[in-house]
Amino acid sequence: MGEAFYTIEATFPTVAKARAACTRLEGLIKERAEDWWQDHRHIGPEEFWPQFRRLHPLAVEVLALSVRHDWSGGTEKILPALDGDCNNGLASVLDFADNVWQDEDRKPNVPAVFGARLRYTARVWHFVQWAGLAKWLRNLGAKSVRWQTESSRYRLDAEGEMHRVGDAAPGKEDK
Repeated sequence: MGEAFYTIEATFPTVAKARAACTRLEGLIKERAEDWWQDHRHIGPEEFWPQFRRLHPLAVEVLALSVRHDWSGGTEKILPALDGDCNNGLASVLDFADNVWQDEDRKPNVPAVFGARLRYTARVWHFVQWAGLAKWLRNLGAKSVRWQTESSRYRLDAEGEMHRVGDAAPGKEDK
């Protein structure tokens, strides 16, 4: 599967809040929830979810704010990311850590704070959706959050809805 560079930026009301959010984001990345999921997705939901929730509490916070798209049966269903599907259901929502396995000479990126702005860039699966991560940063106190892939840019509006940049209705800009 292909990978792409994703970048997320969150602006906080203070430098201290940005630093606190950066520490939480570093913790989320260090959980390596995607790696654990890849190694354990075959065990079935009854065994998977209790272990996952215990080992990856920050990832669970993000997944609680995420949805996944299920096309089984020929029509799209939008489902919570924390439903019973622990196999392919998490593929589009669980990749946060910088994947360096293809390039052993490159060190993984880490989140950084510049003034009251937090910024993180990572090489992740090219179809992952960071809307839940953006909402999580908003819950940590961000005033505005934007994320982009190599081909698309998104922003979280004041009501917590994600929009491709340029698709927002007038007056819906994030303040």
